[in-house]
Amino acid sequence: MKGERKEYSREYSCHAPRVQRWFLGRVARFNTGNLCRIVIEHIDITERRKSEQTLQFQYSLIRAIHDVSLDGILVVNGDDKVVSYNKRFLDVWQISEPNPVDNPTHGYMNIPNHEFLSAGADRVKDREAFLRRVQELDDNPREMTVAKFN
Repeated sequence: MKGERKEYSREYSCHAPRVQRWFLGRVARFNTGNLCRIVIEHIDITERRKSEQTLQFQYSLIRAIHDVSLDGILVVNGDDKVVSYNKRFLDVWQISEPNPVDNPTHGYMNIPNHEFLSAGADRVKDREAFLRRVQELDDNPREMTVAKFN
């Protein structure tokens, strides 16, 4: 009301004995003539919070499986950038761990895929077959989502 902020919001829990609920409280200040007025909203965000918790659990589970998988995993986005890999992938292809300065969150990065492809192509028996297979995967991402190379 003193004019220090025009808006304020905060998420908060308001649990009952048998129900967990979350709300978003928002306060907006506005002036009409010489009068200062406020609007106070309490928005039920319980479903959104439950969805966020479910997604966080699923992410944690997938991340744990990703990290302990016996298979090497490399995930490349639509811009042909590596966004995820696991240690097993690095071990299989004998690739050294990227610099922590370039890769602040282990397993997530934004480097060109060709750097990994070059390292892989140098270590396979048939470089051309390897690169053809990678091209097939790039050309048909919906049909081939998992690639195995010998």
